[in-house]
Amino acid sequence: MHEFDKCLVMSKSGSKLAEGFVHDFEQDIMRVCVNGEFSFFVSQEVTIFVFNQIKGECVYTGTVEKLEVKNIIFNEIKFVHSMQKRDNTRVNKVLHYHITHKFDEDIEGDVKPKIKLDHPIDITVINISAQGMYFSCNQKFYVGYRFPLVFKDAGRPIDLVIEVERCEDYNRSYNYGCRFVDINEKDMDNIFRFVLHEQIEQRRHNLLF
Repeated sequence: MHEFDKCLVMSKSGSKLAEGFVHDFEQDIMRVCVNGEFSFFVSQEVTIFVFNQIKGECVYTGTVEKLEVKNIIFNEIKFVHSMQKRDNTRVNKVLHYHITHKFDEDIEGDVKPKIKLDHPIDITVINISAQGMYFSCNQKFYVGYRFPLVFKDAGRPIDLVIEVERCEDYNRSYNYGCRFVDINEKDMDNIFRFVLHEQIEQRRHNLLF
């Protein structure tokens, strides 16, 4: 299962450690062939995102068992969750938004009040799916940081709660993988239709030009 599927390995804090593909996966042992440089240590706990055409995005946790020249062997592999094809279908699309509020994490309970930021934070959306988005900005956020955003590109405004799941540090800027928290089916479908429309338009443009 998952042989030759692309994968992304993240630290427990959400930082990108390596990318490549699954060489083999049996029981609770996974061998990953890494593209480019990587930095791991034995017994390090990681999260592994595996991208399968049928199963969608599958998320696992594991521990580094052995380091080889091009391969890393992980043990204690445990399945966390997966996102189906609709949820995992995404499109590269540059969109510009502003973060104007955040949620007050000091308040207990499921419903957190919003706090207006002193200054809006500019973000650039790089790609988006029905379940989440990937964006860049020059502001550092911690994993688990949540903020509200009104998505206005899917035909009608959609109120989203966005949570940072992983961070990639590029010295002067940061890229973030995020999920939409408690998004309902109707809003997911609207964003999914937006994603499919953009995919079709991009293919049409590539054919014409």
